[in-house]
Amino acid sequence: SIESTKTPSKSKSSKFILAPIIRYYIYSGCFSEASVGYGKISYSSEEGEGQCIRGKISLGYSFFVNNNISLEPVLSLSRYKENWDKSITNDTESKSNEFNFSLCLQTFF
Repeated sequence: SIESTKTPSKSKSSKFILAPIIRYYIYSGCFSEASVGYGKISYSSEEGEGQCIRGKISLGYSFFVNNNISLEPVLSLSRYKENWDKSITNDTESKSNEFNFSLCLQTFF
């Protein structure tokens, strides 16, 4: 995933994270999912880079509209950690936890 955010100092940062997903169908449409990702961060106004790590676990259900399309409500818990160069700021680490609900449209080939 690619993400662009504004940091508190009004500079822009871009993140690129590679995070493979493993999904296991528990019972008749119910599934659990897990992913671990690693990525790079770059900043536009300062000369600096960083790394990020994200872990995520999810539970969801697939409502199949037909054989190829499903709607999926998903609850997810994520943990995210960033490390960046000391030249940008004295605080070189940031951590966050997120709890999300999403509704996904999935196609199967």
